[in-house]
Amino acid sequence: MKTEIFFNFNKTQIAMIKKTRFWMIHCISLGLTELIDFAYRIKNIGGFISNNKYPCDFLCIFLRFVELKPSINILKNFLLDNHSTCLKILALLYIRIFFSKENILNFYKPFNNGKQIIMIKIGKNTIIPTTLKNIIKILISKKHFYGFQLPPMRL
Repeated sequence: MKTEIFFNFNKTQIAMIKKTRFWMIHCISLGLTELIDFAYRIKNIGGFISNNKYPCDFLCIFLRFVELKPSINILKNFLLDNHSTCLKILALLYIRIFFSKENILNFYKPFNNGKQIIMIKIGKNTIIPTTLKNIIKILISKKHFYGFQLPPMRL
């Protein structure tokens, strides 16, 4: 799988992610174990921030997660993790991008009424709260997730 396919990003967006200091220092050679450690430290999620000028750390971690091509068991473990919001959202987003509509809806069902508070980074210094339920709603019904385009759900 080529990098250009990831998230329907264009080459400019991928270059933006891979030129960030966070990517170069932390993500470039990150394995799954180290990725999990970083995910526990990330306190908010998001995509491109400040009018799509900068990728947030979560997006860098997500790009690396996609490159690692996690197994279904890894995704299930991330979804069941109650200590890291970041791990759960990594798995939910990965599922939304690479799975069929039927599988997406099956994986999302237990979280449809999730009241867990998630902090979303929308600017360099701007963070807003939302719920897991709202994240699921966005992933299912919207074409974009905080600055990047979601592919159409496959049947």
